[in-house]
Amino acid sequence: MTPHSPHRARAECPGAHQRPRVHRHHAPEQGVVSDVSTCESPFAFRGILFTFHGMQYKPENIPPPLPARFGQQLGIVSTLYSTLIARLLEPHGLTYPQFTLLLHLARRGAPQRISDMAQAVELTQSAVTKTVQKFATLGLVEVMRDGHDGRNKPVQISPQGLAKLNEVQRAFGPAFAELLDGWSTEALERLTTDLTRLSATLDAMRGPRRS
Repeated sequence: MTPHSPHRARAECPGAHQRPRVHRHHAPEQGVVSDVSTCESPFAFRGILFTFHGMQYKPENIPPPLPARFGQQLGIVSTLYSTLIARLLEPHGLTYPQFTLLLHLARRGAPQRISDMAQAVELTQSAVTKTVQKFATLGLVEVMRDGHDGRNKPVQISPQGLAKLNEVQRAFGPAFAELLDGWSTEALERLTTDLTRLSATLDAMRGPRRS
């Protein structure tokens, strides 16, 4: 077979009772003409066949679908960014979830209920309660009582909490300068706009609150 001659790869469903629906994948520039099957089963895996939303493909013959590549890169970026921030926060005695909660309070400005904070930062209410207790001990937040409901304790960031947040964010400077080195202002603006749009979509897709 010459380097540019087309060849075919046929993917079969793993269950004998399943009949695949065949879709033709063309990639002439790679010398590939492949038959790709979709199975009715939500899960299919055998040997080197992989699935994405029911679509099976052999990675050596067929490029992963664009949504799969997007999801992979988004996951990698999320993990690496979280690791970076956690390392930068360590000298300041904060974890990434704690920093996220403090940042949320600063952005909101007004007092927030525990349940609302838990929903916003994707933590359980018990985890938020423990963090708020720690912050209150350190003077980073102010806990108030609702006159109509003694159990409801709105929380707001304190001046000391804002100072702590500013201190931490200033310490991020060198790392962010290295991270964004080579990015033009225009490219960074486009990326930020796209990420804001993606964030809004993901926020709208979130499930029920965790307790």
